[in-house]
Amino acid sequence: MTHGGLAPPRPDQRGDRAPRGTVPGARQQRLGGLPESQDQLSVSQQAPTAFHTFQFPGRLFSAGLTYAVGANASYAGSVTQFYARLYTLSGLVMCSIQIVLCAPSTGQQGNDRWTGPDTGFPVAAGDMLILDVNNGTPVGPTPGAWGLMRSDCEISFTTP
Repeated sequence: MTHGGLAPPRPDQRGDRAPRGTVPGARQQRLGGLPESQDQLSVSQQAPTAFHTFQFPGRLFSAGLTYAVGANASYAGSVTQFYARLYTLSGLVMCSIQIVLCAPSTGQQGNDRWTGPDTGFPVAAGDMLILDVNNGTPVGPTPGAWGLMRSDCEISFTTP
């Protein structure tokens, strides 16, 4: 196969060929749905949980986090703070959301987005992606007693 006078593509240039008008030999990579995309859904409070461990060094490109907390009619708390955050074991906080509930039958939601540098943020082999939903503390004295919380995150990254 000829490459228009260029050297064959490197292993990191895998994926679809770039559309016309871009740099010759460039490649595109679809991140959604590939092994290089990881998501985590928490249907309730969740103590910090590692949901992905990098087996090889990699690069983080983007992350998104959504979080919602709702109080039911039984909510008996005063002003109560809740949070969700997405970070790496090595200490990079990518997304953080803080929510306050003040009254029964109310709800709040938030989202946060992180975009790394164009070349990706380097992560070492053994580093982990961690989702923390209110440190495992429920809305009220027991899970579901005064309300519920939900969180979802998505991270785009590459590994060799």
